[in-house]
Amino acid sequence: MTDAPPTPPGTTRIDFRRGVTPLLVGAFLLCAALTVLCVIPLVRPEVLEDNDASTLVVARVVLGVGALLFGAITVGGALTLRTLRRPAGLLVDHDGIDWWQGHDRVRLARWDELGAVAVTYQRKPAAPSLGAMAADRLVGHQGWALELWTHTPVLDGRHRRLLTVPADPAPVTGLPQVRRRLYLTPSADLAHELAAAVSAHAPHLWAGTLQRPWNPVAGS
Repeated sequence: MTDAPPTPPGTTRIDFRRGVTPLLVGAFLLCAALTVLCVIPLVRPEVLEDNDASTLVVARVVLGVGALLFGAITVGGALTLRTLRRPAGLLVDHDGIDWWQGHDRVRLARWDELGAVAVTYQRKPAAPSLGAMAADRLVGHQGWALELWTHTPVLDGRHRRLLTVPADPAPVTGLPQVRRRLYLTPSADLAHELAAAVSAHAPHLWAGTLQRPWNPVAGS
């Protein structure tokens, strides 16, 4: 896997690969194993020969569909893993926040353009049941994002990853009106690392790690 370019002195690098690589590799290996398990009975008919004719036909159809499905996911996963050869993430320094990918670097925002910065997340409301509470404890915080507030729309068109935030209520009072959001990879460790970097480089802008209202629509 290609290494990221050297981190400039006084800069904190937030590498998005750390959040997604283990998940992608795990899913890739699982789908590859399921593909093999589906293919083995198809290429070795003796594995299914104890079944009657109708059961044998159904089993072959199910296994064939499974092999195609998991095989396609495996190929897609392999192609996705290739993109990790060009890593991407955020750079935080004394001037502001940049987006970097490979050796390219684009300024997202200067500190003097911002009114406040936060790392935000969502937490699904837990239903009053043991299963729901266990699932909430397992999944925990979701939808980690970097949020930037400005007094004017100065960041419009700055970068495609800076999304206009829908009409969510402000997580704390006194924040500027214009709000932009950049979603992070699903990693609490990465989000905490980013929070520490921003609070260290721009403590006067740091609004904290804040919870957003729950929205079941992905990317909201």
